[in-house]
Amino acid sequence: MPNKMTGRERIIAAIQGQPVDKVPWIPECSWSYFAGLPEYQRFIADGRERVKSEMQEEALAFRVQFYQERLKGQFMQWCANPGVRRLHPSAKETTGEEGNKKWTRITTPQGEITEIYQWQEESRTWFPIKEFMENLEDLAVFEYLMEDEVAEPCYEDLARELAIVGEGGVYFSSTAAAPLKSLAIGWLPLEFLATLMVEERPRMEKLFAKMHENNLALVKLQTKGPAQVFMDAAVTGLGMVSPRWIRDYYTPYSKQYHQLLREAGKLTVFHTSGEPIMAIADEISNSGVNLQYGIAVPPWGEAPLSEIRRAIGPKVALSGGLEPAFLSGATPETAKARATEVLQDMQGQPGLLLGTADDTPWETAPEVLAAVGEAAEEFAALPASA
Repeated sequence: MPNKMTGRERIIAAIQGQPVDKVPWIPECSWSYFAGLPEYQRFIADGRERVKSEMQEEALAFRVQFYQERLKGQFMQWCANPGVRRLHPSAKETTGEEGNKKWTRITTPQGEITEIYQWQEESRTWFPIKEFMENLEDLAVFEYLMEDEVAEPCYEDLARELAIVGEGGVYFSSTAAAPLKSLAIGWLPLEFLATLMVEERPRMEKLFAKMHENNLALVKLQTKGPAQVFMDAAVTGLGMVSPRWIRDYYTPYSKQYHQLLREAGKLTVFHTSGEPIMAIADEISNSGVNLQYGIAVPPWGEAPLSEIRRAIGPKVALSGGLEPAFLSGATPETAKARATEVLQDMQGQPGLLLGTADDTPWETAPEVLAAVGEAAEEFAALPASA
């Protein structure tokens, strides 16, 4: 067994399938989770989840320490600073908020498109109620945006944030998703996308080519930046599209992004969001990704991690095993028992990171999450044959 590792060393080694001193525990605790903590309220600007601009770095330091001390895990921030930005010189973006709704409007010489989100207090998160594209006129605006797009680096802020995280964990910095995949997760309703793929396929494939060109430019900038781990946060799973779409329109694009990052010594992550993946195991294996994050196991998921490992193969590390719906009602004892089951299922296999299948519900007590970290500590102390 390796000597005691830092949180960062432990996560990186596990993603690479190398020996670790103990299995990492990296729950997904995003803005909504932390905004539900009384001790985090001093950072909140809007009573919901937006952090005060002047306290961004202090809030990050709080989260890193909270992961380590209260959750007994290693820090991981999902959808973190990408170190680059997309610019549209001929477009104007405006945002606003009124009551429980917020909107973003993009105005171009071709026209304008708008998305609207609504805050739901019960779940303490934002939900889309209007996406940017709903008709062919909206699609034409988006096509104009893609022709207008350029990327530029902004490494300085990212480097400063990475220094705050230090050895406590890692950033999963956002990176490019395959064009169809990014459209499906936030630009237009899935039913409209399905219609376009039938009735406007040549037009869509031309759009994909331009989006892919833009993505390659962005990823090439990321290869020169300070981040090491990059996440394609658009969901990889069968809850949204068919295996054929994944084969034809996800993997060929993602594979190129991953290759560029891999050649620069970077690591890549897919996000599953608890969706089924067994039927696309070969596509995940062939994509060149290093880690599949957010896997659900029975009774919520389709298969234990050990079966998913056999289907995908040893080249891809796996993270998951703790379901948000379970954690929100668990006790420390039941959470620890569930974590131990996951550890036992994968005993002796490299490339395991305990994680959540999706974002941790805001009402989940820190003590419940800490019990999972205790299970990892105790499991590491047992003989391999135990």
